[in-house]
Amino acid sequence: MIGRTVSHYKIIEKVGEGGMGEIYLAEDTKLKRQVALKFLPRQMTVNPEAKERFEREAQAAAALNHPNIVTIHEIGEHEGQVFIAMEYVEGPTLKELISSYRPPSTIDSTPIAPSLLPLAQVLDIASQIASGLAAAHAKGIVHRDIKPQNILVDHNHHVKILDFGLAKLKGVSSLTKESSTLGTVHYMSPEQTMGKDVDERTDIWSLGVILYEMLTGKLPFKGDYEQAVIYSILNEKPEPLPTSQAAWAETVARALEREPSKRYQHIGELGAELTSMKRNHDGGFLKLWRWFRRPQAAVPVLALVLVSCFIIFQVVNRQAEVRRAERELLPKIGQMIADGAENYYTAYQLAKEAERIIPHDPRLREIFSMISVRSAIRTEPAGARIYVKHYKTPENEWEYAGLSPLEKIRLPVMHMRVKMEKEGYETVWAAATTFV
Repeated sequence: MIGRTVSHYKIIEKVGEGGMGEIYLAEDTKLKRQVALKFLPRQMTVNPEAKERFEREAQAAAALNHPNIVTIHEIGEHEGQVFIAMEYVEGPTLKELISSYRPPSTIDSTPIAPSLLPLAQVLDIASQIASGLAAAHAKGIVHRDIKPQNILVDHNHHVKILDFGLAKLKGVSSLTKESSTLGTVHYMSPEQTMGKDVDERTDIWSLGVILYEMLTGKLPFKGDYEQAVIYSILNEKPEPLPTSQAAWAETVARALEREPSKRYQHIGELGAELTSMKRNHDGGFLKLWRWFRRPQAAVPVLALVLVSCFIIFQVVNRQAEVRRAERELLPKIGQMIADGAENYYTAYQLAKEAERIIPHDPRLREIFSMISVRSAIRTEPAGARIYVKHYKTPENEWEYAGLSPLEKIRLPVMHMRVKMEKEGYETVWAAATTFV
């Protein structure tokens, strides 16, 4: 394959292979960029189920547009061999990254200190995986094969989720009854090992296994063969986390609850927990204490006490607001969006409240892209005061949008009433829609 041209892709080198395909680095000769080409093995092209699973991988990933999910460019066929052209990510898999660190061990009875992923990096990677999964789940897509081998980490520490070959798409039937038990057994949820129907909570379990592995360098459930691993998943408890990682214990334990109803119910809940931990890592009061200990910060004792109390109050109040936005507002907004377009306006109002508290949270950008549009409102003459409100709630107060002309104003997806006022002119009422 090296040196050949497939469609408009010139193959440069082989970079990987697995049960469902061989992956090559190639050059897109039209757009002059590097891409990854994944080929379904020739012997599997005659297998309708393997071919459908391969195509489903492309369909699932192509339905998503998120910085933590690998981008699919196209799916094609060359000389009877099906291929997917996707974004090329230069960097190791998470499995390779974890393996480059050393778990606790002994040599000749001498303890060897562990060398594990830094906690800040664990938080960053886990948060990015949760963000990518949240985008998939919002589209009704359950990955079902989340594992470190399917996570790439580029040289800028950006995480990319790939291999949606086992993805369960909303409204699409399973390939076979047995397909529910496909996947890598060490990262399977209990319900998946038993061949039961699964939902987004199976991905939450898998992320819990990855968290445990990143923190300890070991898998939580072990066995010398597949059935032994399944027995461990269904019956045994993982070894406790080291005392130095006690702050993680509750989060990991909840993600690894055997009963799905006791786990995090939505990936947004786990994501909010990780984001909060990331924000507070080696920060908060510790940073405040370090600031007070600097010689140049010395002040009279009374002033110091007053300033300290004020700052602590502000920090505590701010953190409480952030926790509410991350743990209550964002999951609630996600659920409302999933429940249907009739809830978009209420979700939009909650999103504006969350934006006031956590304006730079990347999840908000994704939420607003689903429930709002950028529009323009112009009047002749200009300078009219523009007001809007939901069409179904005429009793509500008008919301002031600004003076015309309004260019690229963000409006919720809804049927709405519009009022335009300008001194010396009659007030104009109109009905409009932002549904597209």
